[in-house]
Amino acid sequence: MRRKVGKVRFGLYATPSFRDLAEERWTFIAYDQARDHLPQQAWLHQLRGNRSVVFAASDLASQQMAARLDVGAVVLPTIVGDQDSPLVRLPVSTEGPTRDVWLAVYPDLRRSPAVKVVMDFLVDCIQAEPLLG
Repeated sequence: MRRKVGKVRFGLYATPSFRDLAEERWTFIAYDQARDHLPQQAWLHQLRGNRSVVFAASDLASQQMAARLDVGAVVLPTIVGDQDSPLVRLPVSTEGPTRDVWLAVYPDLRRSPAVKVVMDFLVDCIQAEPLLG
């Protein structure tokens, strides 16, 4: 069984110093090319055009740390980026993509009282978070 329980939204983030730079001088942090199929990666490539990707990593935490160190602008889930005080959301011409959040459980476990309590708790937490609704 699976159930859609929310959405993750994405934005472009960098240190506040990037807001003072002309957009054509922005550099970017991305996933490696193996993840070019991801909507957030495609959006980053659309935004950057011919501008440089100066750091690529296969995990989001490394990308976020690089952005904190002023390496470049990075696409982050808004629930992450908006809570990261060293970073600010950059103004861009197009809205970031969204990705659905799904809750999945093996069919033989979904009727278990303990599993049902955990699933209900997770759904409540996700739906109560305004950045995931």
